[in-house]
Amino acid sequence: MIDLSPVSYFLPIFSFVLVFVVIFAILKKTEILGDNNFSMAMVALVISLIFISFSDVRSYIEAVSPWFVVLLVAMFFLLFLGGFMLVKDITKIARPATAWVFAGLLAFIFLVVGYYHFHLTGNSVFLDIKDWVYDSEVSGSIILGVVALVVGIFITRKFK
Repeated sequence: MIDLSPVSYFLPIFSFVLVFVVIFAILKKTEILGDNNFSMAMVALVISLIFISFSDVRSYIEAVSPWFVVLLVAMFFLLFLGGFMLVKDITKIARPATAWVFAGLLAFIFLVVGYYHFHLTGNSVFLDIKDWVYDSEVSGSIILGVVALVVGIFITRKFK
């Protein structure tokens, strides 16, 4: 068996690079700062340095990164197998709805890892909010709202 424990010394560097690349890609895609690559790189550099300087946030990034990779690999294999076995045209599977499902799963992963990483289980304010949401009237209203939203989306959707 190979001992990969020395890789843990490089985790802060990997976290820095991951945050830098993600922030730069978001700035590039949204073009908030225009098309000046230098300004986008500087903003991404400052944000990634801030992320790395706080140990709690850095360890959160280190905890969520493997789950992000697992989700990407699972998405790749599901799309590959679906395209290989079910249909000949991959565009029938790789639709925007598929991307939204995986984005929702990624957001769920971020929330669950953050919930346990930042020890929200013992926070009294969080427990009060959780108890309020788990109240039968409030949770029933939330479920009814979500069902109404999904039904509304399907009813107003135009079919080809």
